This record gives sequence, structure tokens and C-alpha cells, in this order.
Amino acid sequence: MIIDLSSSLRAAHGRPFRMGFFHFSNNNLSIRRQCAREIGMYDPGAIKSEDVDICFRVALSPQWVACREDQAAIRHKGRRTLWELVRQMWGWGFYVGYPYAKTGIRGVYLYWVSAARHRLTRQLETAAFPLLVCVFATEFHLLHGLAAAALLATWSGHLALAAVLVAGGLWALRAYLHDVLRAGLSPWDTLELAAVHYLTNVAFTTATFLGALRHRIVLVPASVLRPDGPAPR
Repeated sequence: MIIDLSSSLRAAHGRPFRMGFFHFSNNNLSIRRQCAREIGMYDPGAIKSEDVDICFRVALSPQWVACREDQAAIRHKGRRTLWELVRQMWGWGFYVGYPYAKTGIRGVYLYWVSAARHRLTRQLETAAFPLLVCVFATEFHLLHGLAAAALLATWSGHLALAAVLVAGGLWALRAYLHDVLRAGLSPWDTLELAAVHYLTNVAFTTATFLGALRHRIVLVPASVLRPDGPAPR
């Protein structure tokens, strides 16, 4: 969900601040000691999602603002096997519903995040709902929706509609693989990277959805995107 910061902060900085921390990377989060103390320190119950939890509490506080440093270069040690990577993504996703539930916010919050542009481009928000429903859709989700619709259309005999849906699915697939295709790898390496990217996204999005249901919320995360920056070389 996108959190509006307090009016005092907006006035002090002369422009509105809005923060959506699900697509706001918290890797290597640095926080002032005073800020951590004032917002209540890290929550031991936020297993593998303590950074998301503390960022939400920073955004909801009347005094502090979390900002992203675009010039920071972060390197992560890669997992040795695909299975280890999938397990890591599953673990991250399964526990992230907890900080969302802690906010106490209710309503329906729907967002479209462009995989190619790495930007939130569309939104629909309403607080008039008894539960929290938060969806960050990308071409990854659109691809699966179009594929399911194409199969249903084919099964029901609507072949022309199925062809249109398949064409739309191919467009969504290319947009979803935008970062993979820009890497400049050989065809085989591109295919391998695309497979790894897809499997980790399936693990992450499925785990997030199932884990959030434990807290009686509906949470669909954005697919994993390459952070903003220059194209890989």
C-alpha cells in the first residue's frame, strides 16, 4: 500500500511524499539510532520481514522519512543452487504479510508496476473495505491471467479470442523479460536466466499470497525487478 506522510512533513519539504515499500528495496537498510528508538526498534516477531516492518513504521511516524540512495552499489552473495535461491525467495515472501497486517490499514489498494519502466504507473485506492487487499500487478501477473484466459477460450471453442489472448500474452512475456533481454547474454544463457527469474518469481509471489492469508489479508506482490540504474553491460 502507498502511505501518505504527515502534513507537517509535506509542508516542511515543500512537496508530497508517498512511500510504497513493497517495491521499495530495503536491502542494506541504514537507520539512525534515535529513529529506531522512537519508532519502537525492530520487532522480533517480524521473521525475515523486519526491514519492511520498520519501514512501514517510519512512514507512519510524524517525524521520520525513509529515502532511497540511488548511488549506492550493493552486491549480494549468490546462492549456489537454484533450489537454495527458490527457498530464499519463498522465505522472504511467506513472512512479509505480517508487517502489512500490523499497520491496521483496511481497504483495497491496486497498483500497476511497469516491468520495463520500473515505475508505478496506475493506481486505484479505496479505504471502504473491511479487509486489506493490496495488489502490485506487473506483466508477470498479466501473462498468467492471459494464459489462463486463452486456455479457457480454447476449451470453450472460441479460437479467435484465444488467438488474441495469446498475442497479448506474448507482449506481456516480452515486457516481463525486459531486464533479462537487456543483459546481452547468449541465447542459451538468456533462456537459462529467464527460467531462473521465472521460478523465483513464482516462489516469491505464491509464498507472499499464502503467507498473507494467515493474517486475513490479500497481498499480491510485484514480480522481482532489477533496480533502477544503467543497463547491464
